[in-house]
Amino acid sequence: MKALIVDDEQNARDSLRILLEAFCPEVTVVGEASDVPEAVKAIIKWKPDVVLLDIEMPGYSGLQLLDFFDQPNFKIIFTTAYDSYAIKAFELSAVAYLLKPVDGEKLATAIHKSQELLDMDTYKQQLETLQANYASGGDTPQRLAIPVGHGYQFVAPKEVLLLKAEGAYCTVVLTDLRHILVSKKLGAMHELLDHPRLFRCGRSYVVNLDFVEKFEKSDGGSITMQGGEQITLTKELRQAFLERLSGKVGG
Repeated sequence: MKALIVDDEQNARDSLRILLEAFCPEVTVVGEASDVPEAVKAIIKWKPDVVLLDIEMPGYSGLQLLDFFDQPNFKIIFTTAYDSYAIKAFELSAVAYLLKPVDGEKLATAIHKSQELLDMDTYKQQLETLQANYASGGDTPQRLAIPVGHGYQFVAPKEVLLLKAEGAYCTVVLTDLRHILVSKKLGAMHELLDHPRLFRCGRSYVVNLDFVEKFEKSDGGSITMQGGEQITLTKELRQAFLERLSGKVGG
């Protein structure tokens, strides 16, 4: 397996080379680059299987490397110093990343996963999703890659009708009433989507307020969603729900 290391700092490149030798004996480092233009030339020359790519470098963002390749035939493992919105962009897009300083075992895991078979058209969509989310600068996510079977379903948060808790999993229900079971808990999925029109209805549901069709006042109240799903509110949540529904409170 051939790898290319791209980072503007020599110490970071040296560290990754040492870690690859120690934890990934199946990997041969075919070259290094200190910026995006050098990386483009190295990729064309060496045709690596995987590129270890720093996302923040002087002159170019690592993501701009993708602008030079219409159909990448290599996998990318991004490296980054702690950056909350960059990390969220990676997670929304299901794209591999490593936090600096890089841990050897996590590097080995990422290298192993990069070898898994994945349709390159799907992988390109993941990278495009990453670009869109990263460009938003930490604002409302633009797209979400949801794992389904051997690939991903790409959706915009505004297409989410509701989330429903299923133990350690949750079901994402889209506005076209498709159901996608996701291996994340309800709270984690809600936090990841981070959409201002999503409202947590107790332990079991998060709803998109734009698709509430009916509200009944009896007891705490109940909601009927587009598609017919009925959800009971507690008295404690009723006022917060009505305020959010009317747009008085955002977030």
